[in-house]
Amino acid sequence: MPPRPDRRFAAAVAALVGLSAVAACAIAPPGVTPAFLAVELAASGPPAALLQRAEAGDALSQLAWSLVLDRGLHGVPVDPAAADRFQALATASRGETQVLQYIPAFGDQPARTYVSNVPRRALTGADAALAEQCASAVASGASSDSQLARACGPGTDYARLRSLWPS
Repeated sequence: MPPRPDRRFAAAVAALVGLSAVAACAIAPPGVTPAFLAVELAASGPPAALLQRAEAGDALSQLAWSLVLDRGLHGVPVDPAAADRFQALATASRGETQVLQYIPAFGDQPARTYVSNVPRRALTGADAALAEQCASAVASGASSDSQLARACGPGTDYARLRSLWPS
C-alpha cells in the first residue's frame, strides 16, 4: 500500500502558495499604469525626441509614438499604418524567459521537472488598448477623475495629464 500524503504537509503547501500570492500583490507597484505613462509621453512631446527613443527600441516610447501618429499630435501628420506598426513593436516579444516547474514525488509517481519558455514583453496588448482608451478620454475632455481613472488607471495626476494634452 503506497504511503498516504500527510494532510499537514498539504495544508502547509497551500498556505505557502497563498502567502506567495499575497506577497506578490503587495510588491506590485500601485498607481501609475503603462497606459498613463504612454499618454503622458505622447502629450508632452517633443515629437523628434520621442521618435528617436521609439526607433531605438523603447517600448513605452513606441506606444506613445503610435498615439501621436494615430491622433496627429504636435503637428505630426496622421498615419494609421505607421501607428499600427509602432504599436506592434511596443507589444512584441523581447525574448524568452525559462520557467522551471518542479513537481515532487507523490504516491507512486516519480518527481518531475518541466521547463517552459515564456515570451517576455515590455508591454502587452492590454496595455496598448488601455493607452488608446486613456488618450481618447483625455482628448474628449473627460471632466471627472473617475472617468479618467477607469481609462488610465487609479492614483495618477489627471489634472496634469489634461493640461499637457495638445488642443
